[in-house]
Amino acid sequence: MKLLLHSLRKFSYPLLGLLFLLFVALFFFIQGAETKKHIAYLEQLRQLEKQATAYSMALFQTRFRLRSDYDELFTIERAIEELLAQLHTTPSYLNHRNILAIHNLIEQMKIQFEEKQQHVSRFKSAKALYGNSIRYLPLLHDQIEVASETYEDGIIYATHVMTEDLLAYLASENNEHKEELLERIYRYQLMLNSTLTPQQEGHKIARALLRHSNQIITNQVLMEESISKALTTDFSETTAWLRTIYLSGYKIKSEQTRFSTQLLVLFTLTLFITLIGVVMNLRRTYQALEQSHSTLEQRVQERTVELGAAKAYAEKVTHSMKEALLVTDGEGLILSLNPATEQLTGYKGEQLVGQPLTHYLKASTQEEATQDRETTLLTASGLELPIELSHSLLEDANHPLSGIIFVFHDISERKHVEQQQQFLAYQSGISEMGVTVMHNIGNITTGMTGNLTRLKRARNTIDKSSSLFYKFHQDILQLLERSPQTEPQSEITLTLKKSQMIFMEGSKILRNTIEQQIDEPLGSLTTQTQQIGGLIKLHKNETHPNSFTSTFDLHALIVDVIALETQLIQEQNIQVEINIAENIQQITLPRNQMMQMLVHMLQNSITAIQDRYSRKQEPPGKICFHSDITGESQWFIQISDNGIGIPEKIQSEIFNFGYSTQQGKTGYGLHSVGNFVQSMKGKIEVESSEERQETQFTITFHR
Repeated sequence: MKLLLHSLRKFSYPLLGLLFLLFVALFFFIQGAETKKHIAYLEQLRQLEKQATAYSMALFQTRFRLRSDYDELFTIERAIEELLAQLHTTPSYLNHRNILAIHNLIEQMKIQFEEKQQHVSRFKSAKALYGNSIRYLPLLHDQIEVASETYEDGIIYATHVMTEDLLAYLASENNEHKEELLERIYRYQLMLNSTLTPQQEGHKIARALLRHSNQIITNQVLMEESISKALTTDFSETTAWLRTIYLSGYKIKSEQTRFSTQLLVLFTLTLFITLIGVVMNLRRTYQALEQSHSTLEQRVQERTVELGAAKAYAEKVTHSMKEALLVTDGEGLILSLNPATEQLTGYKGEQLVGQPLTHYLKASTQEEATQDRETTLLTASGLELPIELSHSLLEDANHPLSGIIFVFHDISERKHVEQQQQFLAYQSGISEMGVTVMHNIGNITTGMTGNLTRLKRARNTIDKSSSLFYKFHQDILQLLERSPQTEPQSEITLTLKKSQMIFMEGSKILRNTIEQQIDEPLGSLTTQTQQIGGLIKLHKNETHPNSFTSTFDLHALIVDVIALETQLIQEQNIQVEINIAENIQQITLPRNQMMQMLVHMLQNSITAIQDRYSRKQEPPGKICFHSDITGESQWFIQISDNGIGIPEKIQSEIFNFGYSTQQGKTGYGLHSVGNFVQSMKGKIEVESSEERQETQFTITFHR
């Protein structure tokens, strides 16, 4: 303090001149920053108009391309979304009225853009179905032509004639015969469904041809409607209004700035004169401060002795706690800790003090580390210890955030019990489902009892600590009131106030911990009870699969399954191949369960390819469906992909319920596949190699 006052007295006038120059430079810097923001905002508007025009042109070109990968559309859509988000952040120099008007226009453009995307999405779906059917049309036309010559059947011949008319309709692009063709397709489908003659190869071709013909006509109309609506949805007028409102707001701000500049110059001169008077008064008071300094030093020494005793008493109480407690500053650096923290982490106190708390928690940022939650503590031995973290902020009038108190609760025992419950719940597998349900009930009940026992023990311990903390808070507060008045900003006074705040906040934290240790286990008991009911219901459904069977076309079913994931397949640039033997076209199985099985397998392959791409490996993704007959009484279907592969050590576990290699996934997909295959008395085998990055599932059924 003495050195600071001496420096101010000696260099007061040069410092005032430097302060004045810095103030002027800061003013012009702010003016230049606002001008840059103005230019940047106008450039964003121009880019939005450019991207909107490019979007319409890309849509118009995509309309006439049968094979479209939509990469350009995706790129433009992302660019428009980013520009809308940037434009929503309006410059702060506009007034509230103009900002509100700009926000309303941005929201209006977002709604218009979402409407345009909905039309484009419907167009993509219709175009995918249209393109799929149009590829099969020439092949089916040749097949129906041969069938009409082979079989003397009126419906086959009529379908052949209708196909000729459809090809002529597509070549002429004349919509006059659309309704007539749809009516004929519907009539022929009814005739095929009502025929009493045994099903023959010609009828199969006719049915497939009628289905694809209907898809072509209906999706052609839907494509035209969707693309027309998408092209007519435009927000150029809204963009023009946005530019007008923004420029008018900037003009008002410029006029206000001109007037404010004049006032600011006058204010700066007045402030400079006032500061000169303050400096002169500071010099007069310097001598008085030196005289009082010696008196304050003596009083500070007396208070130091008192605060040292209070600090030793507080450290004794903190060190006696069984819970791990540490204090950090506002930047997350560890200031102090108790012995329980050393015992929990395995580090000595001198190793922890001064280090960032994030080094010992699984947290990437200080904000993430200061969240009350379950997390992982990295111990000195290299183990990852699960803990429950709670915190409280240390605040006072002079320091908005002077420190943070953290309390760690070791929950490794509880986590171990939960892991044992999961292991015991699913180790029996599909064949022992009934026994697993009862085992889960026993494990969850054990968890309930353990939670209640820990709750009672934790409450008694923490309640005593909370009472001691509150008593120490009262003792220090009384000590401050009895002590003579000293310098409010002295180190001893601030330390004593911090100690008082630590004990007060520590008492609150421990009291809140009591409430959480009572309420949270009760909520856990409720959740576990719901898990019991859910597990019973799940196992009941799994042990009674739907056994309604039907005869259907396997190739058509696979095409329908692929259509469900068309958008994701196109986004990942995945090639899908279908290789079905001619003697295995028609199968008899529960169609819905078969479709769900293929969907799960397809999604599993797509996820494996995505994981391979995430590791920066570039070969194109490929998924292949292959089916054939293995003998007189069996047939198989293979689903293979060139994804990331499955490690050999977990191949025997992937069909267990709850097991998944993907974080956040339930593992239900492959589990349900295994249940379905087993219910049909089939067999499923997996072959995978991480080195070749190939996976092949082979599922065998009885005919």
